[in-house]
Amino acid sequence: MHQNIKILENFLGTDISLESKIWRYMSIEKFEKILESKSLYFSSAEQFINNDSHEGAITEKEYEKRILLLKKSIRDEDKLKFAIEQTEKAFKPLREYNKISCWHLNNEENFAMWSYYQGKDKGVAIVSTIKDLLDSLGEYKIEESYGSETIYIGKVNYINYETDEMSERYGFLTPYFYKRKFYEYENELRLVISLRLAVEYGVKIPKDGINVPFCPQIGINQIILSPQSSEEDIKMVEDIISKYNFDLKLRKSELNKTPKF
Repeated sequence: MHQNIKILENFLGTDISLESKIWRYMSIEKFEKILESKSLYFSSAEQFINNDSHEGAITEKEYEKRILLLKKSIRDEDKLKFAIEQTEKAFKPLREYNKISCWHLNNEENFAMWSYYQGKDKGVAIVSTIKDLLDSLGEYKIEESYGSETIYIGKVNYINYETDEMSERYGFLTPYFYKRKFYEYENELRLVISLRLAVEYGVKIPKDGINVPFCPQIGINQIILSPQSSEEDIKMVEDIISKYNFDLKLRKSELNKTPKF
């Protein structure tokens, strides 16, 4: 694990350790891209808003606190309105600056995750542990002459955005480790790289995602094929693994295993 990986406070505890199993569900095409490029794609948070419009947003109570603070320092109504608008404009672009890799925490495979991330296509799930994932990641630099960016890792908290508060404080990253309770089934582990400071220094950053160096041999413990996979699909994935000279364990999902009565 390189020195620029930061494990967020209160993340590891009685139910989560570095040995906890994690999953990433994807299409076969995306799996091949990982092996070919030896990198993991970190999506811009902006790319998630079609699935979750509240990505990077704050709760009603957090918003009320912000307004109260502004009201204490600004008495003029027009100036207050302008300050509120400018504050919102300042926070929204963070969705483009924050790059995220999402993983599912679970000891077993999950039918809902297959359905959601695989869609109509057949896919695979990469199985790893938190430790192996962190050990497999290389340093990411926007440009070779710059220092490497910090990778933050933590578990997503699921709350009611109408009534709850964001209790964990991670600065500008706080909203990116919270989601609405609708998504609790995802049991999500997140890795986040914030390029906010780079933007403040005038550095041009990618609008969408970034590719972070990744060693598949370390970061992939096993590959599971989707329940709908055929023998041809298994052969296809075996050929992909062989093509890039990796020695990786492969098996088919057991969700459709024939029951015994």
